[in-house]
Amino acid sequence: MSGCLATIYDLTTRHRFETKVQVEGVSATYFEIPLDVRALFTRARPPVRVTIKSHTYRSTVAVYGGPYFLPLNKTNREAAGVAAGDVIEVDLQADEDIRSVDMPADLASALEGSPEAQANQITRTSAVTTSPAATTLRLASDI
Repeated sequence: MSGCLATIYDLTTRHRFETKVQVEGVSATYFEIPLDVRALFTRARPPVRVTIKSHTYRSTVAVYGGPYFLPLNKTNREAAGVAAGDVIEVDLQADEDIRSVDMPADLASALEGSPEAQANQITRTSAVTTSPAATTLRLASDI
């Protein structure tokens, strides 16, 4: 066996911590992750599943020169029953599921009128689906 080392992490491991919901400006809410995200998830900006109380949502970790952060928009704050200034308990878990977005009907209709644009979109879609956490677009006719 060679001396090759591989980093393997368990996608089912939940990392629990306590943090404070912060606000910047009028309504930009977020919280800091007091963990070494790169060490736990093998990269600085991993896609994650965030659970606050009984509410779970999907997001991607942000890092700005040091601390790691996660956004907490109005929909997720209300669903979790939290507000800026609250101290919250968070469960964080890796999220390697493919992220997809259904193409709006008006865009699909516009693409149908242009075979070149449609061919280009199909090429772009197949290119981004090679990543396990990629965001993809699907033609409405494929749904």
